Amino acid sequence: MRQLIRLLVLATIIVNLIYPGGAAAQTNSRFFPETGRTVSGRFLHYWQSNGGLPVFGYPLSDQIQENGRSVQYFERQRFELHPENARPYDVLLGRLGAELLARSGGNPPIGSGTPAGCVRFDLTQHTVCNQSGNTGFLSYWRSHGLEFDR
Repeated sequence: MRQLIRLLVLATIIVNLIYPGGAAAQTNSRFFPETGRTVSGRFLHYWQSNGGLPVFGYPLSDQIQENGRSVQYFERQRFELHPENARPYDVLLGRLGAELLARSGGNPPIGSGTPAGCVRFDLTQHTVCNQSGNTGFLSYWRSHGLEFDR
């Protein structure tokens, strides 16, 4: 009996060393040694359910408060917690491109007309093109059957 208790205590210590916070932390949080950051709760669920590492990259921050809202930064996105929304719309992605454009003072001039092989969106005053030949954002959209409203 004494040996069984020692084994249980040892197993508990090992689990707590491998998974800080114990067994509950295993399912509701994930530590990334690559960046030293942890993703947990709704952000972890969203990250896992919507592409994980290939789509969003590693976490660059822990969950923080920004403008009165819980947010967490990843290599390719910012997650925002909106508890006023029902699931799955309680985690929304930040509009990083719109924020960067606003900080830079608006849309840079693009010259007159739309270059060949590009699509111009009058609503946003932006043009989407391919990098060269048949590779790039425009080809991706077209190859995935996505439609645009110009």
